[in-house]
Amino acid sequence: MEKMFDFIRKYAELTIEDVELIKRTNQLKHFKKDDLISNFSLAYFVLSGSVCAYYKSSDRPIITDFFLEGDPVILPNQMETEDNYFLKCLEPTTFAVSSPIEGERLVREFPRFESICRRFAEEKLNY
Repeated sequence: MEKMFDFIRKYAELTIEDVELIKRTNQLKHFKKDDLISNFSLAYFVLSGSVCAYYKSSDRPIITDFFLEGDPVILPNQMETEDNYFLKCLEPTTFAVSSPIEGERLVREFPRFESICRRFAEEKLNY
């Protein structure tokens, strides 16, 4: 999970307690090349590998984004509920995965995490 810690350290210092909490609130999930992911109720962080986000239109898939090693998977809100929206592993990929409950726990026990997420979102949106 060192890639995730490196990502977070770009925005804030991490204590040993913070690192342990992050480890407890995330699980490692491994996927093979060409595996599809459609459960967007979970939060994903790419530890190794790469994925593309796409949706199926009537005649072909439309790629909307790529997520590489060291990237959190951030999807447009409307895509999270679409039945025809997927992540496709472009190579063997390992994610740190957390549930909404664990995400709430992380924010509650590590309040600076919410600020880290906001700063990342602003950076991604070029604010």
